[in-house]
Amino acid sequence: EAAATRGAFARAVEHFQSAVALEPARFYAQVGLGRAYMRTGRREEALRTFTSTARAFDGNPALLSQLATAQWRLKLREEPIALLRRVVQLLPDNPDALVNLARALSGVWAAEESIDLCEKALALSPGRSDARLLKGYGLVEMGRVDDGIEAFRRAAADDRSWPNASLLFSSLYSDKWTAADVADLHRTEGARWSSEPRPAADYSNVPDVERRLRIGYLSPDFKGNHPVAIFHKPLLRNHDRKDFEIFAYSSPDYVDETTAEIQQSVDYWRDVTDWPDARLARTIEEDRIDILIDLAGHTAKTRVGALRGRPAPIQACYIGYPHSTSL
Repeated sequence: EAAATRGAFARAVEHFQSAVALEPARFYAQVGLGRAYMRTGRREEALRTFTSTARAFDGNPALLSQLATAQWRLKLREEPIALLRRVVQLLPDNPDALVNLARALSGVWAAEESIDLCEKALALSPGRSDARLLKGYGLVEMGRVDDGIEAFRRAAADDRSWPNASLLFSSLYSDKWTAADVADLHRTEGARWSSEPRPAADYSNVPDVERRLRIGYLSPDFKGNHPVAIFHKPLLRNHDRKDFEIFAYSSPDYVDETTAEIQQSVDYWRDVTDWPDARLARTIEEDRIDILIDLAGHTAKTRVGALRGRPAPIQACYIGYPHSTSL
C-alpha cells in the first residue's frame, strides 16, 4: 500500500504478489494486487485477479461491494455491475445494495433500471436523499426534466446540508421554466450558502502594480476529451507570462495525457482531488491568488463549495456552466 501511495506501482505489484502467495485468502492483498496491475497497464492480469477474488468471497456482500468500488474507480464498468447484482441477490431488501447498483447503472446510462432500484430503496427507506438524487438523474437522462427537478427538490428537503447543484443544473433544461424562474432559483439557492464579499484588507495579496497577477483556474475537467480541457489548453499555453502567473487547481477522477499537457502549461499545479473544501480554500488564499476562475459551476464534481468564503479577492465563473453560480 505504501508503494502504491507513492506511485511506485511496479514495486507494489511485487509486494502484493508476495502477500497473496503467503496468504491467498487475504482480501485486501488481492484487491491491492488487482489495482496495481491496472496502474501498470497489466489489464488482463488485473481482471483475472479480480475474478478470482470475487469467486473467493462470493458469499460476503460487504467485501463484494468493496471490490466493485475498487473496480469502478479503475474505469471498469461491466465487472463491478455484475458484482453489485450479486450483492442485491444476497441482500434483496437492503437499501444500500439497491442504491449502489442503481448508481453503477446510472453511470452507464441504464436509466430505467436505475430508477426502478431507487424506487425500491425509497420504499424501504423513504428518507434516502441519495436514492432520490439518483432517481432525478435518471429522469433527466430520459428527458423527463420536470419530474427530475421534483425529485431533486424532494432530495433537498431530506438533506439541506449541500448546495442543490443537480436542481440548479437541471433547471437549465426545462421547457416550462422561464429565464426569470431559473435566475430566481439560482439566486435563492445561492443565498442559502454563499458568503458576503470580504474587504480587500482581509487578503495578503501585495498591491504592487509591477508584480505579475496570479490567476487560478479551478476545474475537475482537465482530462481526456472534455470540452473544457480542449477549449482551455490553448488559453493556458498562450498566457503572457510577463504579466501573469498561472495556478491550476485540478480534481479529475482520472488523469491522462491531457492532464499532463495542461500541467506543463501552468506555473503551479495543485492536485486537489481528495481535499476537503476548507483545505482547498485555505491553499488558494495562501497562494495569494488575485483572480480565481471556476470552470465547472454547478456540474459534476464541482468544487464551488470552496469558493463560499471568497478565498480570492476576485472570483469568476467561466465556460463550464451556462449560468450564475450565485457566488
